[in-house]
Amino acid sequence: MVRVSTACLSSYQSVNRCVVCGNPTTTALFPVHGSSNSYKRIDTITVQFPICNACDEAIHSSEALIKPFRRWGWLSFLAFILVFILLSVFANQQSYYGALIVVDLLVWMAIMIMLGVLRSIAKRNNKESWDLSKKVRRSVSILSFIRPSLFNGSGKVVFRFEDDAYGREFAQLNMGKVLEKLFS
Repeated sequence: MVRVSTACLSSYQSVNRCVVCGNPTTTALFPVHGSSNSYKRIDTITVQFPICNACDEAIHSSEALIKPFRRWGWLSFLAFILVFILLSVFANQQSYYGALIVVDLLVWMAIMIMLGVLRSIAKRNNKESWDLSKKVRRSVSILSFIRPSLFNGSGKVVFRFEDDAYGREFAQLNMGKVLEKLFS
């Protein structure tokens, strides 16, 4: 791993190969987001890095794998809230009101546990694409950035690259400097 510090530019020149595996790229881009919490405002920055078709496919397949579980999780939460409101309206301080709320909570927790187990089974069945997706997401990140202003000149962005050679080439193309090599 290597950290690269560059000026905060409106666009960056990228190396003409995949940021993850080094294969020649096509038109696929991987957006990397960073945020900075400065005085009374939150700034965000997004930089696009090229990735190959195999890495792009891994990202899309992992998102397609997780999407239904998110949807079912939110639907179960909304059902829990709806049942809670209905119980609050129609039970009117009866003796079984507390028991109904506990049963509602237990059913919702059972659904969430079942969704978690099904998600882990789906991840295990698609292990190679899931591992490649994790590798893509960890290949580059924005550690910190400071927007240009009157006091700090051109600003500063610090990237972390898993691939040392890619990070060094990126630093050369964008007038950056390699800070130090990180050991995991």
